[in-house]
Order: sequence, then C-alpha cells, then structure tokens
Amino acid sequence: MPEVSSRYATGSMKEANRQINQTIRLTMFICIPATVGLTVLAFPIMGVLFPSATVLASRLLMAGALYVIFTALATITGSVLQSIGKQKVALINAGIALVVNLIVLTILLLIFPQMDIYGVMLANILFSVIYCVMNGVALRKYLGHRNELRKTYVEPLVASALMGAVAAAVYYGLFHLTRRPFISLVIAVLVAVLAYLVLYVIVSRTTEEEMLRFPMGSKLVKVLRMIKVYR
Repeated sequence: MPEVSSRYATGSMKEANRQINQTIRLTMFICIPATVGLTVLAFPIMGVLFPSATVLASRLLMAGALYVIFTALATITGSVLQSIGKQKVALINAGIALVVNLIVLTILLLIFPQMDIYGVMLANILFSVIYCVMNGVALRKYLGHRNELRKTYVEPLVASALMGAVAAAVYYGLFHLTRRPFISLVIAVLVAVLAYLVLYVIVSRTTEEEMLRFPMGSKLVKVLRMIKVYR
C-alpha cells in the first residue's frame, strides 16, 4: 500500500492501478483455492479437528468458506482507500454495509427464523460483499481502477475447481482404503496444493518471471522445475 500511496501522490495512476491489481491477484491466488478447499473438505476437516462436531458445524464451514474471498477483498480495497487519503470514504462504506447487514440480519431472524445461524453467516458475508463493491466503485472514481477479471478471478477459479475435484477424489479414495481420516486429509491437502499450483500455471500460462513475484515465488518455481512444469 505505501507504493500505491506514493504513485497516487505523484499522479502515476497507471502504476498505482498496476500495483493494486497485482496485490489483488496475489491475494486471490491464495484465497480462491482456500475457499474451494474448505468447501470440498469441510466435513473431513471438522471431523479431524473436532471429532464430536455436528453436521451443522461442517455445513457452516462449507457455507462460510465464501467469506474468505470477500473479506480479503474488503480488507485490500479498504486499505487502498486509506492509503490515498480517502479514510472517510472507506468509513462511510463500512457504515452503510453495516446498516444493511443489521437490516438483513433482522429480517432473516424475524421472518425466516428457521435459517437460524445460517442467517447470521449470510448477513456477515453480505456485509463483506457490499463493503468491497462500494470500495471498488470508489477506487474506480478516484483512481480509474478496473479489475483484471480473467487473471484475477477466472483463472484461479478454474484451477481451484479442478483442484477441488482432485482433493475430494484423493481424500475419499484414501479414506475408503485406509479408514484413517487424518492421514487421508493430510495427503489430500498436500496433493491439492501441488495440483492447484500445476493447474494454475497451465490455465493462466504464468511464466517463471511472473511466478517469482508471488508469495514464496522462488520456492514455488523450484517445485515447478522439479516436476518439469518449468524447464
């Protein structure tokens, strides 16, 4: 964010937007597969961490996984607005989102009491969605910012969906053979991480130079070279 602030101060809007897009892209590179992984493996995760957990707890984890993406986006966009001196805008957006959150929560609990805790979760997710959308509108107004939809969201989502299928197949296949949930889950997660990395590079055609800018980029490149994805 300091770099965005300095670019904004010097009027380099193009560079500021490039930095914002890179930050969001790197964040979605992690958050989208995390969301898919939590959704696909919600029941095994709760079963391993909390053996006495109810089906409700697993379903809540599955439903709430989406919160990861929108909370991350809300945090980033809010930080960018603050870094360019638009703290009041971010605060107003948060206030509006909170009011909508409370209204929706009240309606859900009074009119649809059967939703119970799901209503609370839905209202919280809605808060993050509204907040990040309003922040996005503000960023477009003050910086002319536009999201790179394909690179930022579509490509990691496609790779994550395929990864989710791999993770589910590995976990349930191993569990069927071993009846050991912990071992099956650990192996499934490790395989899923590797599968996502490979699938993401294939889907997005990310070069070594681009991968080096990702979190732990040098280590990721080494792994990809070991398995001959990069040569």
